[in-house]
Amino acid sequence: MTDVTFDNGKLSTLYLHELWWLASSLIRKADHLFEEAKVPESGYLLQVSPELHSVIASILADAANIKKMVVTPSAKLNGESGAQSRLRK
Repeated sequence: MTDVTFDNGKLSTLYLHELWWLASSLIRKADHLFEEAKVPESGYLLQVSPELHSVIASILADAANIKKMVVTPSAKLNGESGAQSRLRK
């Protein structure tokens, strides 16, 4: 039996598609945020917007999901087989 690697795994394309979708979603939301959150010409006016807070929360969630997909712990996890650990690395 051959070990599954990223190159011969059946879900590799799906993984890359999900990673691309998360990154493009994050960029689109950040562009929207910076278009909507204008710095006032003068003064220190700060307005609270539930819509923009929602966008910020969504951006942070996308960033966290990208990190989970890209960065993996080097130590073997509890209950993980040797093959699963090698695949994750």
